[in-house]
Amino acid sequence: MFCTNMHYQQFEHETKSTHLMWKNDGKEGKNDPNTSAYLLVNWLANIDYTQWRGSINIQNTFGMKKIEIATCIYQMINNH
Repeated sequence: MFCTNMHYQQFEHETKSTHLMWKNDGKEGKNDPNTSAYLLVNWLANIDYTQWRGSINIQNTFGMKKIEIATCIYQMINNH
Protein backbone atom coordinates (compact mmCIF):
# COMPACT_ATOMS: atom_id res chain seq x y z
CA MET A 1 0.00 0.00 0.00
CA PHE A 2 1.47 3.34 -1.01
CA CYS A 3 0.68 6.83 0.25
CA THR A 4 1.19 8.53 -3.09
CA ASN A 5 1.80 7.71 -6.70
CA MET A 6 5.36 9.00 -6.22
CA HIS A 7 6.04 6.28 -3.61
CA TYR A 8 4.52 3.67 -5.89
CA GLN A 9 6.67 4.82 -8.81
CA GLN A 10 9.79 4.74 -6.60
CA PHE A 11 8.98 1.15 -5.55
CA GLU A 12 8.28 0.22 -9.15
CA HIS A 13 11.64 1.65 -10.23
CA GLU A 14 13.63 0.08 -7.37
CA THR A 15 12.22 -3.40 -7.89
CA LYS A 16 12.21 -3.17 -11.69
CA SER A 17 8.67 -4.44 -11.40
CA THR A 18 6.03 -4.35 -14.08
CA HIS A 19 2.44 -5.43 -13.74
CA LEU A 20 2.59 -5.19 -9.96
CA MET A 21 -0.50 -6.78 -8.48
CA TRP A 22 -1.77 -7.62 -4.99
CA LYS A 23 -0.49 -11.16 -5.37
CA ASN A 24 3.13 -10.15 -6.12
CA ASP A 25 3.69 -6.84 -4.31
CA GLY A 26 5.78 -8.00 -1.33
CA LYS A 27 8.49 -5.68 0.00
CA GLU A 28 11.21 -8.07 -1.17
CA GLY A 29 9.84 -8.25 -4.70
CA LYS A 30 7.73 -10.68 -6.63
CA ASN A 31 8.88 -13.78 -4.70
CA ASP A 32 8.06 -12.35 -1.25
CA PRO A 33 5.18 -14.39 0.26
CA ASN A 34 3.96 -11.42 2.33
CA THR A 35 1.86 -9.82 -0.40
CA SER A 36 -1.02 -7.41 0.18
CA ALA A 37 -3.53 -10.08 -0.83
CA TYR A 38 -2.10 -12.65 1.60
CA LEU A 39 -1.88 -10.16 4.47
CA LEU A 40 -5.44 -8.87 3.94
CA VAL A 41 -6.96 -12.34 3.77
CA ASN A 42 -5.00 -13.40 6.86
CA TRP A 43 -6.08 -10.24 8.70
CA LEU A 44 -9.75 -10.75 7.78
CA ALA A 45 -9.61 -14.39 8.84
CA ASN A 46 -8.17 -13.57 12.26
CA ILE A 47 -9.81 -10.25 13.23
CA ASP A 48 -12.31 -9.86 16.05
CA TYR A 49 -15.33 -8.50 14.17
CA THR A 50 -17.04 -7.31 17.35
CA GLN A 51 -14.75 -4.28 17.42
CA TRP A 52 -16.40 -3.07 14.19
CA ARG A 53 -19.90 -3.11 15.65
CA GLY A 54 -21.79 -0.14 16.98
CA SER A 55 -23.04 0.46 20.50
CA ILE A 56 -23.85 -2.89 22.09
CA ASN A 57 -23.09 -2.38 25.75
CA ILE A 58 -23.98 -0.15 28.68
CA GLN A 59 -20.94 2.08 28.25
CA ASN A 60 -22.11 3.30 24.80
CA THR A 61 -18.82 2.45 23.18
CA PHE A 62 -18.74 2.28 19.42
CA GLY A 63 -16.82 0.14 16.97
CA MET A 64 -13.75 1.25 15.08
CA LYS A 65 -14.11 4.10 12.61
CA LYS A 66 -13.25 3.59 8.94
CA ILE A 67 -10.06 5.61 9.30
CA GLU A 68 -8.96 3.45 12.24
CA ILE A 69 -9.59 0.26 10.26
CA ALA A 70 -7.73 1.67 7.24
CA THR A 71 -4.81 2.71 9.46
CA CYS A 72 -4.69 -0.75 11.01
CA ILE A 73 -4.58 -2.39 7.57
CA TYR A 74 -1.99 0.12 6.31
CA GLN A 75 0.31 -0.50 9.28
CA MET A 76 -0.06 -4.26 9.04
CA ILE A 77 0.87 -4.30 5.34
CA ASN A 78 3.77 -1.87 5.72
CA ASN A 79 5.21 -3.73 8.72
CA HIS A 80 5.65 -6.94 6.70
